[in-house]
Amino acid sequence: METPGSEFSWRKLSPDPPATPGAVVYSRPLTGMERMYALIERSMPGHNQPFLGAHISISSPTSSSSESAPGITLSTLQAFALNSWIKTRYQYPMVACKLQLEDRGPGSQMMYYQVEDEASVGRWADRTFKVIVAEGGWTVLREKLSVEFDLPSERDGDCCFFYIIVDPAQLASNSDPVQSFDILLHIHHALADGPGLKTVLHSIISSFSVSSSFGASEEFLWGEEAKCGLMPAQVDIATDEELAGVQEDVDDKAVMDMMAGVVLPDRGLPLYRPSILTTSRSTRGSAVISHTFPSPSFLPSLLSLSRSHGMTITHLITAALAIVVHSTNIAASASEFVDGPRSSPTEKYVYASAVDPRNGRIRPPYCDPNVYVFNTTGVHIFDIPVSLFDKGHNQNESVRSEEVVFWRIARRIKESYDDLKTKKGLIGNGQLWLSKFVEMAKTQGTASIEEANTPPPKPQTCPYFVSDPPGSLQLQPSYPLALPKSSTSTSTPLTQTLILESFQLCPSDNWAKVGARSHSWNGLLTLALNFNYVRNPREEMHRLLEEWTAVLERIVVGAEKS
Repeated sequence: METPGSEFSWRKLSPDPPATPGAVVYSRPLTGMERMYALIERSMPGHNQPFLGAHISISSPTSSSSESAPGITLSTLQAFALNSWIKTRYQYPMVACKLQLEDRGPGSQMMYYQVEDEASVGRWADRTFKVIVAEGGWTVLREKLSVEFDLPSERDGDCCFFYIIVDPAQLASNSDPVQSFDILLHIHHALADGPGLKTVLHSIISSFSVSSSFGASEEFLWGEEAKCGLMPAQVDIATDEELAGVQEDVDDKAVMDMMAGVVLPDRGLPLYRPSILTTSRSTRGSAVISHTFPSPSFLPSLLSLSRSHGMTITHLITAALAIVVHSTNIAASASEFVDGPRSSPTEKYVYASAVDPRNGRIRPPYCDPNVYVFNTTGVHIFDIPVSLFDKGHNQNESVRSEEVVFWRIARRIKESYDDLKTKKGLIGNGQLWLSKFVEMAKTQGTASIEEANTPPPKPQTCPYFVSDPPGSLQLQPSYPLALPKSSTSTSTPLTQTLILESFQLCPSDNWAKVGARSHSWNGLLTLALNFNYVRNPREEMHRLLEEWTAVLERIVVGAEKS
Protein backbone atom coordinates (compact mmCIF):
# COMPACT_ATOMS: atom_id res chain seq x y z
CA MET A 1 0.00 0.00 0.00
CA GLU A 2 2.71 2.48 0.90
CA THR A 3 5.05 4.05 -1.65
CA PRO A 4 7.57 5.97 0.48
CA GLY A 5 8.40 9.41 -0.81
CA SER A 6 5.55 9.61 -3.31
CA GLU A 7 3.11 12.48 -3.21
CA PHE A 8 0.37 9.91 -3.86
CA SER A 9 1.17 7.55 -0.96
CA TRP A 10 -1.59 6.33 1.32
CA ARG A 11 -1.22 7.83 4.77
CA LYS A 12 -3.03 7.44 8.07
CA LEU A 13 -5.03 10.51 9.02
CA SER A 14 -6.26 11.82 12.32
CA PRO A 15 -10.01 11.29 12.66
CA ASP A 16 -11.85 13.99 10.80
CA PRO A 17 -15.41 14.31 9.44
CA PRO A 18 -16.97 12.50 7.68
CA ALA A 19 -15.09 9.75 9.57
CA THR A 20 -16.45 8.50 12.85
CA PRO A 21 -14.44 9.96 15.79
CA GLY A 22 -11.77 7.48 16.83
CA ALA A 23 -11.77 5.62 13.52
CA VAL A 24 -8.68 5.03 11.41
CA VAL A 25 -8.73 6.76 8.02
CA TYR A 26 -6.28 6.23 5.16
CA SER A 27 -6.02 8.90 2.48
CA ARG A 28 -4.03 9.85 -0.60
CA PRO A 29 -4.21 12.72 -3.13
CA LEU A 30 -5.92 12.07 -6.47
CA THR A 31 -3.75 11.72 -9.57
CA GLY A 32 -4.26 13.77 -12.72
CA MET A 33 -6.48 11.09 -14.26
CA GLU A 34 -8.58 10.78 -11.10
CA ARG A 35 -8.95 14.56 -10.88
CA MET A 36 -10.11 14.58 -14.50
CA TYR A 37 -12.89 12.13 -13.60
CA ALA A 38 -13.93 14.46 -10.78
CA LEU A 39 -13.96 17.39 -13.19
CA ILE A 40 -16.05 15.46 -15.72
CA GLU A 41 -18.49 14.47 -12.99
CA ARG A 42 -19.01 18.10 -11.99
CA SER A 43 -19.46 19.25 -15.57
CA MET A 44 -21.44 16.23 -16.81
CA PRO A 45 -23.09 14.51 -13.83
CA GLY A 46 -23.50 10.77 -14.20
CA HIS A 47 -21.04 10.52 -17.09
CA ASN A 48 -18.42 7.80 -17.52
CA GLN A 49 -19.29 5.87 -14.38
CA PRO A 50 -18.73 2.21 -15.25
CA PHE A 51 -21.42 -0.44 -14.94
CA LEU A 52 -21.08 -4.20 -15.19
CA GLY A 53 -24.24 -6.21 -15.77
CA ALA A 54 -24.53 -10.00 -15.66
CA HIS A 55 -27.23 -12.64 -16.01
CA ILE A 56 -26.97 -15.71 -13.80
CA SER A 57 -29.07 -18.87 -13.77
CA ILE A 58 -29.28 -21.35 -10.89
CA SER A 59 -29.17 -25.07 -11.53
CA SER A 60 -31.67 -27.39 -9.90
CA PRO A 61 -30.49 -28.54 -6.47
CA THR A 62 -29.05 -32.03 -6.08
CA SER A 63 -28.53 -34.11 -2.96
CA SER A 64 -27.35 -37.57 -2.01
CA SER A 65 -30.62 -37.84 -0.15
CA SER A 66 -33.96 -38.56 -1.75
CA GLU A 67 -35.59 -35.77 0.26
CA SER A 68 -37.20 -32.80 -1.42
CA ALA A 69 -34.96 -30.00 -2.64
CA PRO A 70 -36.55 -26.55 -2.33
CA GLY A 71 -33.75 -24.52 -3.91
CA ILE A 72 -32.85 -20.90 -3.15
CA THR A 73 -35.59 -18.55 -2.04
CA LEU A 74 -35.34 -14.79 -2.48
CA SER A 75 -34.52 -14.29 1.21
CA THR A 76 -31.74 -16.90 1.05
CA LEU A 77 -30.34 -15.30 -2.10
CA GLN A 78 -30.37 -11.90 -0.42
CA ALA A 79 -28.55 -13.22 2.66
CA PHE A 80 -25.90 -14.97 0.58
CA ALA A 81 -25.35 -11.90 -1.60
CA LEU A 82 -25.08 -9.52 1.36
CA ASN A 83 -22.47 -11.72 3.01
CA SER A 84 -20.52 -12.07 -0.24
CA TRP A 85 -20.52 -8.26 -0.59
CA ILE A 86 -19.00 -7.90 2.89
CA LYS A 87 -16.38 -10.51 2.06
CA THR A 88 -15.61 -8.67 -1.20
CA ARG A 89 -15.00 -5.45 0.75
CA TYR A 90 -12.54 -7.27 2.98
CA GLN A 91 -10.69 -8.65 -0.04
CA TYR A 92 -10.96 -5.50 -2.18
CA PRO A 93 -11.46 -2.48 0.11
CA MET A 94 -11.33 -0.16 -2.91
CA VAL A 95 -15.09 -0.78 -3.29
CA ALA A 96 -15.62 1.10 -0.02
CA CYS A 97 -13.28 4.01 -0.74
CA LYS A 98 -14.71 7.51 -0.88
CA LEU A 99 -13.66 10.69 -2.66
CA GLN A 100 -13.11 14.25 -1.52
CA LEU A 101 -13.74 16.05 -4.81
CA GLU A 102 -13.94 19.67 -3.67
CA ASP A 103 -10.89 21.49 -4.95
CA ARG A 104 -9.49 23.63 -2.13
CA GLY A 105 -5.99 23.92 -3.56
CA PRO A 106 -3.08 21.63 -4.45
CA GLY A 107 -3.47 18.12 -3.05
CA SER A 108 -6.91 18.80 -1.56
CA GLN A 109 -8.80 16.33 -3.77
CA MET A 110 -8.45 13.00 -2.00
CA MET A 111 -9.33 9.34 -2.03
CA TYR A 112 -9.86 7.92 1.43
CA TYR A 113 -10.82 4.70 3.19
CA GLN A 114 -12.29 4.52 6.68
CA VAL A 115 -11.59 1.40 8.75
CA GLU A 116 -14.87 0.42 10.40
CA ASP A 117 -16.01 -2.13 12.93
CA GLU A 118 -18.32 -5.02 12.11
CA ALA A 119 -21.52 -3.08 12.81
CA SER A 120 -20.42 -0.13 10.65
CA VAL A 121 -19.43 -2.46 7.82
CA GLY A 122 -22.90 -4.00 8.07
CA ARG A 123 -24.48 -0.56 7.72
CA TRP A 124 -22.27 0.13 4.70
CA ALA A 125 -23.42 -3.14 3.12
CA ASP A 126 -27.07 -2.30 3.80
CA ARG A 127 -26.60 1.07 2.06
CA THR A 128 -24.73 -0.16 -0.98
CA PHE A 129 -26.39 -3.53 -1.67
CA LYS A 130 -29.99 -3.73 -2.88
CA VAL A 131 -32.30 -6.51 -4.06
CA ILE A 132 -34.81 -5.26 -6.62
CA VAL A 133 -37.79 -7.27 -7.84
CA ALA A 134 -38.62 -5.80 -11.24
CA GLU A 135 -38.95 -6.62 -14.91
CA GLY A 136 -36.26 -5.84 -17.44
CA GLY A 137 -33.17 -7.05 -15.59
CA TRP A 138 -29.95 -5.09 -15.25
CA THR A 139 -30.27 -3.17 -18.54
CA VAL A 140 -33.47 -1.40 -17.46
CA LEU A 141 -32.06 -0.62 -14.00
CA ARG A 142 -28.82 0.68 -15.50
CA GLU A 143 -30.72 3.02 -17.79
CA LYS A 144 -32.73 4.34 -14.84
CA LEU A 145 -29.63 4.89 -12.70
CA SER A 146 -27.86 6.73 -15.53
CA VAL A 147 -30.56 9.40 -15.30
CA GLU A 148 -31.34 9.50 -11.60
CA PHE A 149 -28.29 8.48 -9.60
CA ASP A 150 -24.84 10.02 -9.30
CA LEU A 151 -21.64 8.83 -7.68
CA PRO A 152 -20.52 9.58 -5.03
CA SER A 153 -23.95 9.19 -3.43
CA GLU A 154 -25.30 12.48 -2.13
CA ARG A 155 -26.01 11.40 1.45
CA ASP A 156 -23.13 9.11 2.40
CA GLY A 157 -20.54 9.60 -0.34
CA ASP A 158 -20.52 5.92 -1.33
CA CYS A 159 -18.83 5.23 -4.66
CA CYS A 160 -19.73 1.60 -5.41
CA PHE A 161 -23.12 -0.14 -5.45
CA PHE A 162 -24.20 -3.76 -5.94
CA TYR A 163 -27.70 -4.70 -7.11
CA ILE A 164 -29.46 -8.01 -7.58
CA ILE A 165 -32.49 -7.90 -9.88
CA VAL A 166 -35.09 -10.69 -9.86
CA ASP A 167 -37.96 -10.96 -12.33
CA PRO A 168 -41.28 -10.92 -10.38
CA ALA A 169 -42.66 -13.66 -12.66
CA GLN A 170 -40.51 -16.13 -10.70
CA LEU A 171 -42.04 -15.23 -7.34
CA ALA A 172 -45.63 -16.30 -7.12
CA SER A 173 -45.00 -16.79 -3.39
CA ASN A 174 -42.18 -16.07 -0.95
CA SER A 175 -41.24 -19.75 -0.87
CA ASP A 176 -40.79 -20.10 -4.63
CA PRO A 177 -37.17 -20.83 -5.63
CA VAL A 178 -35.28 -18.25 -7.67
CA GLN A 179 -34.25 -19.76 -10.99
CA SER A 180 -32.22 -16.83 -12.33
CA PHE A 181 -31.24 -13.29 -11.45
CA ASP A 182 -29.21 -10.34 -12.73
CA ILE A 183 -26.33 -8.52 -11.08
CA LEU A 184 -25.48 -4.88 -11.69
CA LEU A 185 -22.32 -3.23 -10.36
CA HIS A 186 -21.98 0.56 -10.47
CA ILE A 187 -18.70 2.23 -9.47
CA HIS A 188 -16.93 5.56 -9.70
CA HIS A 189 -14.23 5.34 -12.36
CA ALA A 190 -11.57 6.71 -10.01
CA LEU A 191 -11.81 3.46 -8.01
CA ALA A 192 -11.85 0.79 -10.71
CA ASP A 193 -11.79 0.10 -14.43
CA GLY A 194 -13.32 -2.74 -16.46
CA PRO A 195 -10.88 -5.47 -15.37
CA GLY A 196 -11.33 -4.34 -11.77
CA LEU A 197 -15.10 -4.62 -12.03
CA LYS A 198 -14.84 -8.14 -13.43
CA THR A 199 -12.64 -9.13 -10.49
CA VAL A 200 -15.25 -7.72 -8.10
CA LEU A 201 -17.98 -9.67 -9.91
CA HIS A 202 -15.93 -12.88 -9.64
CA SER A 203 -15.41 -12.24 -5.92
CA ILE A 204 -19.12 -11.72 -5.31
CA ILE A 205 -20.29 -14.83 -7.14
CA SER A 206 -17.54 -17.09 -5.81
CA SER A 207 -18.22 -15.90 -2.24
CA PHE A 208 -21.78 -17.24 -2.16
CA SER A 209 -21.33 -19.88 0.53
CA VAL A 210 -22.75 -22.28 3.07
CA SER A 211 -21.96 -19.80 5.82
CA SER A 212 -24.49 -17.12 6.62
CA SER A 213 -22.17 -15.41 9.11
CA PHE A 214 -19.60 -13.74 6.86
CA GLY A 215 -18.60 -10.47 8.40
CA ALA A 216 -18.54 -11.84 11.94
CA SER A 217 -15.58 -10.78 14.05
CA GLU A 218 -14.07 -14.27 14.02
CA GLU A 219 -14.05 -14.22 10.21
CA PHE A 220 -12.46 -10.83 9.55
CA LEU A 221 -10.05 -8.62 11.44
CA TRP A 222 -11.31 -5.26 10.21
CA GLY A 223 -8.39 -2.93 9.66
CA GLU A 224 -6.14 -5.61 8.18
CA GLU A 225 -7.82 -5.19 4.78
CA ALA A 226 -6.48 -1.65 4.48
CA LYS A 227 -2.87 -2.76 4.90
CA CYS A 228 -2.73 -4.75 1.67
CA GLY A 229 -5.91 -4.02 -0.27
CA LEU A 230 -5.69 -0.25 -0.81
CA MET A 231 -4.07 0.15 -4.20
CA PRO A 232 -1.20 2.55 -4.90
CA ALA A 233 -1.72 5.24 -7.49
CA GLN A 234 -1.00 4.23 -11.08
CA VAL A 235 2.05 6.50 -11.29
CA ASP A 236 3.57 4.77 -8.24
CA ILE A 237 3.46 1.27 -9.73
CA ALA A 238 4.43 2.11 -13.29
CA THR A 239 7.58 0.57 -14.72
CA ASP A 240 10.73 2.70 -14.74
CA GLU A 241 10.45 3.03 -18.52
CA GLU A 242 6.97 4.53 -18.17
CA LEU A 243 8.26 7.28 -15.88
CA ALA A 244 11.51 7.98 -17.76
CA GLY A 245 11.67 10.71 -20.35
CA VAL A 246 8.56 12.51 -19.17
CA GLN A 247 8.14 15.99 -20.65
CA GLU A 248 8.98 18.82 -18.31
CA ASP A 249 5.99 20.87 -19.42
CA VAL A 250 3.40 21.13 -22.14
CA ASP A 251 1.71 24.22 -23.55
CA ASP A 252 -2.00 24.92 -23.21
CA LYS A 253 -2.79 24.69 -26.91
CA ALA A 254 -1.24 21.22 -27.20
CA VAL A 255 -3.36 20.00 -24.29
CA MET A 256 -6.60 21.36 -25.73
CA ASP A 257 -5.76 19.97 -29.18
CA MET A 258 -5.19 16.56 -27.61
CA MET A 259 -8.49 16.64 -25.72
CA ALA A 260 -10.34 17.82 -28.81
CA GLY A 261 -8.77 15.02 -30.85
CA VAL A 262 -10.21 12.45 -28.47
CA VAL A 263 -13.76 13.49 -29.23
CA LEU A 264 -13.75 15.47 -32.47
CA PRO A 265 -12.58 13.47 -35.49
CA ASP A 266 -12.46 14.91 -38.97
CA ARG A 267 -14.57 11.99 -40.13
CA GLY A 268 -17.08 10.29 -37.88
CA LEU A 269 -20.70 9.83 -36.88
CA PRO A 270 -23.07 12.77 -37.21
CA LEU A 271 -23.60 14.85 -34.13
CA TYR A 272 -27.28 14.01 -34.22
CA ARG A 273 -28.42 16.67 -31.75
CA PRO A 274 -25.82 19.48 -32.03
CA SER A 275 -28.09 21.97 -30.26
CA ILE A 276 -27.64 20.08 -26.97
CA LEU A 277 -24.51 21.63 -25.48
CA THR A 278 -24.86 20.96 -21.77
CA THR A 279 -25.74 18.06 -19.53
CA SER A 280 -28.88 18.42 -17.47
CA ARG A 281 -31.36 15.98 -15.98
CA SER A 282 -33.45 16.25 -19.16
CA THR A 283 -30.53 15.36 -21.44
CA ARG A 284 -29.24 12.42 -19.38
CA GLY A 285 -29.89 8.77 -20.14
CA SER A 286 -27.48 6.05 -21.19
CA ALA A 287 -28.56 2.92 -23.07
CA VAL A 288 -26.65 -0.19 -24.12
CA ILE A 289 -27.41 -2.51 -27.02
CA SER A 290 -25.48 -5.60 -28.02
CA HIS A 291 -25.26 -8.42 -30.53
CA THR A 292 -23.85 -11.86 -29.78
CA PHE A 293 -22.95 -13.89 -32.86
CA PRO A 294 -24.99 -17.07 -32.31
CA SER A 295 -22.84 -19.51 -34.27
CA PRO A 296 -20.19 -21.30 -32.17
CA SER A 297 -17.99 -21.39 -35.25
CA PHE A 298 -17.94 -17.62 -35.84
CA LEU A 299 -15.40 -16.63 -33.19
CA PRO A 300 -12.94 -19.45 -34.06
CA SER A 301 -13.25 -18.50 -37.75
CA LEU A 302 -12.56 -14.84 -37.01
CA LEU A 303 -9.59 -15.74 -34.81
CA SER A 304 -8.17 -18.05 -37.48
CA LEU A 305 -8.64 -15.39 -40.13
CA SER A 306 -6.88 -12.74 -38.06
CA ARG A 307 -3.93 -15.02 -37.32
CA SER A 308 -3.56 -15.99 -40.96
CA HIS A 309 -2.94 -12.29 -41.67
CA GLY A 310 -0.59 -11.83 -38.73
CA MET A 311 -3.18 -9.79 -36.84
CA THR A 312 -5.35 -9.99 -33.76
CA ILE A 313 -9.11 -10.08 -33.54
CA THR A 314 -9.02 -6.50 -32.18
CA HIS A 315 -7.55 -5.24 -35.46
CA LEU A 316 -10.40 -6.82 -37.44
CA ILE A 317 -13.21 -5.67 -35.17
CA THR A 318 -11.82 -2.11 -35.13
CA ALA A 319 -11.49 -2.08 -38.93
CA ALA A 320 -15.12 -3.15 -39.37
CA LEU A 321 -16.29 -0.40 -37.02
CA ALA A 322 -14.17 2.22 -38.80
CA ILE A 323 -15.62 1.26 -42.18
CA VAL A 324 -19.19 1.59 -40.91
CA VAL A 325 -18.54 4.92 -39.18
CA HIS A 326 -16.86 6.28 -42.31
CA SER A 327 -19.76 5.20 -44.52
CA THR A 328 -22.17 6.90 -42.08
CA ASN A 329 -20.12 10.08 -42.35
CA ILE A 330 -20.43 10.09 -46.14
CA ALA A 331 -24.21 9.90 -45.87
CA ALA A 332 -24.45 12.41 -43.03
CA SER A 333 -25.48 15.34 -45.18
CA ALA A 334 -28.78 13.59 -45.90
CA SER A 335 -29.57 13.02 -42.22
CA GLU A 336 -32.50 14.96 -40.81
CA PHE A 337 -30.67 15.16 -37.48
CA VAL A 338 -27.66 17.13 -38.70
CA ASP A 339 -27.84 20.84 -37.99
CA GLY A 340 -25.60 22.86 -40.26
CA PRO A 341 -23.02 21.91 -42.89
CA ARG A 342 -20.83 18.86 -42.56
CA SER A 343 -17.09 19.37 -42.00
CA SER A 344 -15.00 19.35 -45.13
CA PRO A 345 -12.94 16.16 -45.54
CA THR A 346 -9.41 16.27 -44.19
CA GLU A 347 -6.54 13.85 -44.27
CA LYS A 348 -7.13 11.82 -41.11
CA TYR A 349 -9.92 9.76 -39.61
CA VAL A 350 -9.24 9.97 -35.86
CA TYR A 351 -10.53 7.76 -33.07
CA ALA A 352 -9.64 6.98 -29.48
CA SER A 353 -9.24 3.62 -27.80
CA ALA A 354 -8.51 2.38 -24.31
CA VAL A 355 -5.05 1.13 -23.47
CA ASP A 356 -4.58 -1.23 -20.52
CA PRO A 357 -1.23 -0.34 -18.88
CA ARG A 358 -1.23 -3.75 -17.18
CA ASN A 359 0.19 -5.04 -20.45
CA GLY A 360 3.83 -4.19 -19.81
CA ARG A 361 3.49 -0.74 -18.25
CA ILE A 362 2.60 -1.67 -14.66
CA ARG A 363 5.08 -3.46 -12.38
CA PRO A 364 4.35 -6.96 -11.13
CA PRO A 365 2.50 -8.07 -9.14
CA TYR A 366 0.11 -5.13 -9.60
CA CYS A 367 -0.37 -5.95 -13.28
CA ASP A 368 -2.50 -8.98 -12.36
CA PRO A 369 -6.16 -7.86 -12.63
CA ASN A 370 -7.34 -11.01 -10.84
CA VAL A 371 -5.61 -9.89 -7.64
CA TYR A 372 -5.64 -6.09 -7.66
CA VAL A 373 -8.65 -3.83 -8.17
CA PHE A 374 -7.97 -0.24 -9.22
CA ASN A 375 -8.23 2.03 -12.25
CA THR A 376 -5.28 2.07 -14.60
CA THR A 377 -7.01 3.00 -17.84
CA GLY A 378 -5.08 4.85 -20.51
CA VAL A 379 -6.35 6.43 -23.71
CA HIS A 380 -4.54 6.55 -27.02
CA ILE A 381 -5.56 8.44 -30.16
CA PHE A 382 -5.25 6.58 -33.44
CA ASP A 383 -5.62 7.90 -36.95
CA ILE A 384 -6.34 6.40 -40.36
CA PRO A 385 -5.71 8.32 -43.60
CA VAL A 386 -9.06 9.02 -45.21
CA SER A 387 -7.67 7.91 -48.56
CA LEU A 388 -7.51 4.32 -47.33
CA PHE A 389 -11.31 4.19 -47.25
CA ASP A 390 -11.50 4.96 -50.97
CA LYS A 391 -12.75 1.92 -52.87
CA GLY A 392 -11.28 3.41 -56.01
CA HIS A 393 -7.81 3.54 -54.47
CA ASN A 394 -6.57 1.16 -57.14
CA GLN A 395 -8.47 0.27 -60.32
CA ASN A 396 -7.17 -3.31 -60.09
CA GLU A 397 -8.93 -3.67 -56.73
CA SER A 398 -12.46 -3.00 -57.99
CA VAL A 399 -13.54 -6.60 -57.36
CA ARG A 400 -14.56 -7.33 -53.77
CA SER A 401 -13.78 -3.70 -52.94
CA GLU A 402 -15.12 -3.85 -49.39
CA GLU A 403 -12.79 -6.72 -48.55
CA VAL A 404 -9.84 -4.85 -50.03
CA VAL A 405 -10.64 -1.72 -48.04
CA PHE A 406 -11.20 -3.81 -44.90
CA TRP A 407 -7.74 -5.39 -45.00
CA ARG A 408 -6.15 -2.09 -45.92
CA ILE A 409 -7.69 -0.49 -42.82
CA ALA A 410 -6.89 -3.50 -40.64
CA ARG A 411 -3.23 -3.34 -41.63
CA ARG A 412 -3.11 0.34 -40.74
CA ILE A 413 -4.68 -0.38 -37.35
CA LYS A 414 -2.18 -3.16 -36.70
CA GLU A 415 0.68 -0.79 -37.52
CA SER A 416 -0.74 1.74 -35.07
CA TYR A 417 -0.95 -0.82 -32.27
CA ASP A 418 2.56 -2.09 -33.05
CA ASP A 419 3.83 1.48 -32.86
CA LEU A 420 2.04 2.01 -29.55
CA LYS A 421 3.85 -0.98 -28.03
CA THR A 422 7.19 0.75 -28.59
CA LYS A 423 6.15 4.01 -26.98
CA LYS A 424 7.27 4.61 -23.42
CA GLY A 425 6.24 7.18 -20.88
CA LEU A 426 2.49 6.98 -21.50
CA ILE A 427 1.71 6.89 -17.78
CA GLY A 428 4.12 9.65 -16.79
CA ASN A 429 3.15 11.93 -19.64
CA GLY A 430 -0.52 11.14 -19.11
CA GLN A 431 -0.24 12.35 -15.52
CA LEU A 432 1.39 15.58 -16.75
CA TRP A 433 -1.12 16.25 -19.54
CA LEU A 434 -4.23 15.44 -17.53
CA SER A 435 -3.07 17.51 -14.56
CA LYS A 436 -2.48 20.39 -16.95
CA PHE A 437 -5.93 19.96 -18.47
CA VAL A 438 -7.60 20.00 -15.05
CA GLU A 439 -5.77 23.20 -14.07
CA MET A 440 -6.77 24.84 -17.36
CA ALA A 441 -10.39 23.83 -16.86
CA LYS A 442 -10.31 25.32 -13.35
CA THR A 443 -9.17 28.71 -14.64
CA GLN A 444 -11.57 28.66 -17.60
CA GLY A 445 -14.54 27.28 -15.68
CA THR A 446 -15.84 23.72 -15.65
CA ALA A 447 -17.98 24.45 -18.70
CA SER A 448 -14.81 24.30 -20.79
CA ILE A 449 -14.80 20.52 -20.75
CA GLU A 450 -18.39 20.45 -22.03
CA GLU A 451 -17.45 22.93 -24.75
CA ALA A 452 -14.48 20.75 -25.73
CA ASN A 453 -16.79 17.78 -26.13
CA THR A 454 -19.61 19.24 -28.22
CA PRO A 455 -18.75 22.47 -30.06
CA PRO A 456 -21.25 23.32 -32.84
CA PRO A 457 -18.67 23.94 -35.62
CA LYS A 458 -17.74 20.26 -35.86
CA PRO A 459 -20.87 18.09 -35.99
CA GLN A 460 -19.13 14.73 -35.79
CA THR A 461 -18.03 12.19 -33.21
CA CYS A 462 -16.25 8.89 -33.40
CA PRO A 463 -16.90 5.84 -31.18
CA TYR A 464 -14.55 5.33 -28.28
CA PHE A 465 -13.62 1.67 -28.79
CA VAL A 466 -12.59 -0.87 -26.15
CA SER A 467 -11.63 -4.42 -27.01
CA ASP A 468 -11.98 -6.35 -23.76
CA PRO A 469 -9.87 -9.49 -23.24
CA PRO A 470 -11.72 -12.84 -23.14
CA GLY A 471 -13.97 -13.07 -20.11
CA SER A 472 -12.47 -16.47 -19.28
CA LEU A 473 -9.29 -14.73 -18.07
CA GLN A 474 -11.17 -13.38 -15.03
CA LEU A 475 -14.51 -15.15 -14.76
CA GLN A 476 -15.77 -18.73 -14.60
CA PRO A 477 -18.70 -20.22 -16.55
CA SER A 478 -20.08 -21.75 -13.35
CA TYR A 479 -19.65 -21.42 -9.59
CA PRO A 480 -20.54 -24.19 -7.10
CA LEU A 481 -22.96 -23.30 -4.36
CA ALA A 482 -23.75 -25.43 -1.32
CA LEU A 483 -26.91 -24.68 0.62
CA PRO A 484 -26.67 -24.86 4.41
CA LYS A 485 -28.67 -27.59 6.11
CA SER A 486 -30.56 -25.03 8.15
CA SER A 487 -32.10 -23.51 5.01
CA THR A 488 -33.49 -26.80 3.70
CA SER A 489 -35.58 -29.69 4.90
CA THR A 490 -32.93 -32.23 3.98
CA SER A 491 -30.51 -33.86 6.36
CA THR A 492 -27.59 -33.42 3.97
CA PRO A 493 -26.35 -30.24 2.21
CA LEU A 494 -27.75 -29.54 -1.23
CA THR A 495 -25.49 -28.60 -4.10
CA GLN A 496 -26.43 -26.09 -6.77
CA THR A 497 -24.50 -24.21 -9.42
CA LEU A 498 -24.54 -20.53 -10.32
CA ILE A 499 -24.13 -20.32 -14.10
CA LEU A 500 -22.80 -17.05 -15.50
CA GLU A 501 -24.78 -16.89 -18.74
CA SER A 502 -23.65 -13.47 -19.95
CA PHE A 503 -22.12 -10.17 -18.86
CA GLN A 504 -21.48 -6.74 -20.31
CA LEU A 505 -19.23 -3.85 -19.30
CA CYS A 506 -20.61 -0.42 -20.14
CA PRO A 507 -19.92 3.09 -18.86
CA SER A 508 -22.69 5.64 -18.45
CA ASP A 509 -22.36 7.95 -21.44
CA ASN A 510 -24.10 11.29 -21.11
CA TRP A 511 -22.40 13.10 -23.95
CA ALA A 512 -22.65 12.84 -27.74
CA LYS A 513 -19.85 10.34 -28.10
CA VAL A 514 -20.77 6.66 -28.58
CA GLY A 515 -18.91 3.90 -26.74
CA ALA A 516 -18.18 0.64 -28.57
CA ARG A 517 -16.94 -2.60 -27.01
CA SER A 518 -16.25 -6.21 -27.86
CA HIS A 519 -15.70 -9.26 -25.68
CA SER A 520 -15.97 -13.03 -25.86
CA TRP A 521 -17.66 -15.42 -23.44
CA ASN A 522 -18.43 -19.13 -23.63
CA GLY A 523 -16.97 -19.27 -27.12
CA LEU A 524 -19.19 -16.50 -28.52
CA LEU A 525 -18.29 -12.96 -29.62
CA THR A 526 -20.36 -9.97 -28.48
CA LEU A 527 -20.32 -6.43 -29.87
CA ALA A 528 -21.96 -3.63 -27.91
CA LEU A 529 -22.71 0.09 -28.13
CA ASN A 530 -23.44 2.35 -25.18
CA PHE A 531 -24.75 5.84 -25.86
CA ASN A 532 -26.70 8.81 -24.59
CA TYR A 533 -30.10 8.17 -26.13
CA VAL A 534 -31.15 11.83 -25.96
CA ARG A 535 -28.30 12.90 -28.23
CA ASN A 536 -28.12 9.69 -30.27
CA PRO A 537 -31.41 8.28 -31.64
CA ARG A 538 -31.87 4.64 -30.75
CA GLU A 539 -32.79 3.66 -34.29
CA GLU A 540 -29.52 5.11 -35.57
CA MET A 541 -27.53 3.18 -32.96
CA HIS A 542 -29.31 -0.08 -33.81
CA ARG A 543 -28.49 0.51 -37.47
CA LEU A 544 -24.84 1.16 -36.59
CA LEU A 545 -24.64 -2.07 -34.59
CA GLU A 546 -26.33 -4.08 -37.35
CA GLU A 547 -23.92 -2.77 -39.98
CA TRP A 548 -20.91 -3.38 -37.74
CA THR A 549 -21.88 -7.03 -37.29
CA ALA A 550 -22.73 -7.38 -40.97
CA VAL A 551 -19.27 -6.22 -42.11
CA LEU A 552 -17.56 -8.82 -39.93
CA GLU A 553 -19.93 -11.55 -41.11
CA ARG A 554 -19.27 -10.71 -44.76
CA ILE A 555 -15.51 -10.77 -44.22
CA VAL A 556 -15.64 -14.19 -42.52
CA VAL A 557 -17.97 -15.64 -45.17
CA GLY A 558 -15.85 -14.19 -47.97
CA ALA A 559 -12.70 -15.73 -46.51
CA GLU A 560 -14.38 -19.13 -46.18
CA LYS A 561 -15.54 -19.05 -49.80
CA SER A 562 -12.08 -18.15 -51.06
